[in-house]
Amino acid sequence: MDTPEATLLELVERIADEDPEGACSLFTLGAQTTFAQESETKDCVTAMQIVVDKVTDKENFEAAKLKPSGEWPGVVITGDSAEFGSTTCTGWDGPGVKSGLDTGDLGRFGLKKTDDGWLINENKIQGGGTCGG
Repeated sequence: MDTPEATLLELVERIADEDPEGACSLFTLGAQTTFAQESETKDCVTAMQIVVDKVTDKENFEAAKLKPSGEWPGVVITGDSAEFGSTTCTGWDGPGVKSGLDTGDLGRFGLKKTDDGWLINENKIQGGGTCGG
């Protein structure tokens, strides 16, 4: 993916398409390991399958858009790194899901520009609270 935004949108699409392996390929190897450990599973694909299984309104989940980039909680790029959202404020905007997992539940992301394009190198699941900046 050529931009952090493209990586995040592709992640949502792969989750909605029930493609945990493809979703994990958007993470750096270190982030895949951390995601699996934090999910108490053996690997990223197993952890991602848990996320995929929580999505019951795939159409609205995949219809989510990103809030404008350049200003938090949208994508903010600093050199070869980018931040998106937080554990209390989502950078996603969209119709909202009728049931199951919402894109806002995916939490905060850190992304890194690599030779393979922009990859997710950190993810913190939504912790609740209010969006206060």
